[in-house]
Amino acid sequence: MPALEEAIISETQLLLEHTSKINATLKELNDVQIIAMIEKLRQVEKKMSTVFTFFKASMYTNNYEEKEDTNRPII
Repeated sequence: MPALEEAIISETQLLLEHTSKINATLKELNDVQIIAMIEKLRQVEKKMSTVFTFFKASMYTNNYEEKEDTNRPII
C-alpha cells in the first residue's frame, strides 16, 4: 500500500510541475506575443481602412460619371 501512495504522490508532483510549466508558457504568450500581435493587427487595420476609403472614392467617382453620361441629350 505505501508504494501505491508514493506512486500517486510522485505522479501528482509531476502533474504539478507540468502545470506550472504550462502556466509559465501561457503567461509569456499573454504578456509578450499577444501585445506584438495586437500591434501588427492595428497596422493591418489602418491599411485596410485606407484601401477601403480609396475604393469608396473610386466607386463614387464611377457612379458620378455614369450619372453624368445618362443626363446628356441624345443627338
